[in-house]
Amino acid sequence: MKKLIALMFAVLFLGAGMATASDLTMTGSYYVRGTYEDQLQYNSAAPLNDRSYAYYDHELSVDTKWKMDDTTFVTARFEMRDANWATLNSATEGGVPAQADDNIVVEQVWGQTTFANGISLKVGLMPAGAWGSDFGNTSTEAYRIFATVPTQIGALIGILERPNGQNALGFWGENGSNAIGENNDTNIYHIAMVTKAGDVNIKPIVSYIDANNNNWAADATHILAQLSLDGKAGAIGWEADFSFRDVDRLIPENAAVPNTMDYQIWGAYGNLWYQMQALKVGAFLAYGSWDEDSQQGYDFGDDFAPGSLLIMGDDLLGEGAGNIGNQPGADGGMVGSTLFGIYGSYAVNDKLTLRAVAAYATADRDKATTVAVQKWDEADVFELSAGFAYKITPSLTYDGGIGMAEVDFGNYMSNAQADPDTLVEAYHRLSFAF
Repeated sequence: MKKLIALMFAVLFLGAGMATASDLTMTGSYYVRGTYEDQLQYNSAAPLNDRSYAYYDHELSVDTKWKMDDTTFVTARFEMRDANWATLNSATEGGVPAQADDNIVVEQVWGQTTFANGISLKVGLMPAGAWGSDFGNTSTEAYRIFATVPTQIGALIGILERPNGQNALGFWGENGSNAIGENNDTNIYHIAMVTKAGDVNIKPIVSYIDANNNNWAADATHILAQLSLDGKAGAIGWEADFSFRDVDRLIPENAAVPNTMDYQIWGAYGNLWYQMQALKVGAFLAYGSWDEDSQQGYDFGDDFAPGSLLIMGDDLLGEGAGNIGNQPGADGGMVGSTLFGIYGSYAVNDKLTLRAVAAYATADRDKATTVAVQKWDEADVFELSAGFAYKITPSLTYDGGIGMAEVDFGNYMSNAQADPDTLVEAYHRLSFAF
């Protein structure tokens, strides 16, 4: 069956003649998931009303690789039917609402070759938005020219990046023309290294972001520096990240208008765990700073869910979206906060693994000027989540989890707002791998 599907891809995307001249390999996954949510979409006008929602969704992902020779190949990732069941036009590949017949998207396509001197070159639409641990990351895709140069002290990496459409930070890759020039364009340049000192992996990266915009007031340059470390000593493992962002807005500063102010924000994260055969226990700590003048805070990213947190990550801490509010994307969320948690997992046998995590977060900030954001000033959140994974066969897994969180709004600015009922999220999922 796998060979039949591979042949179908070869005929469909390359043509039968070219397919015989290259080696096509394919891997992928498919899942069906059922999810239950309660109170995740908080309504400030009626905060004590019970709002629950249950739905199913599914997704098929296929990774294909066309190998021309030992040093040259092309990779493509296809996503199919990323959709909620029985919802009209619900396929949302790439975050864009789809038409009823638009159910297949090429999420990534890029080519790679390695020259005789060891230098590797990748070009095309490839993974972006992630470095080191998941802290501060929101994985996405971007158009990149990605070069890796081997040196005696490690791999030196240089990247030229254009965001794919509009990325998570609101940057446009290419929206100009020869009529309007470089209007609403963004160029991103990365210099990075991957090296090692003893048992410690060291991964520094410095990025320069030149963001143009339709509105001159939104033009800005960003310098982002990040240092990622991880290592292992016997049964003890650890990872750490430090990230710093300096933003220079081109519009003259006006202290009375926060979005004209330059700012600097930073975040730090550490995770330490102990692995003793089937048992793993650990603790993590994360911090994001808050700049009062510009009303900007460091968020932890959509990917960040240490210990398998279900609710805090994307719903409360990721991207500053504050999805618990009635203004998703503009609610401020728990940016500029401190997070602490403990977690553990236990492999009951070769097939069944259990896990649990408890975490506490507080918004370490005050004096927000936007009314919708003020409820997060000195707010507190506590979450308890647990889950399981059962490997039915090597290619078939059934897993699930449930999380509960309590939110206590700080109301530092006397913007009284009732706290929501207990937030609940639960899911179960059947995953196929091939």
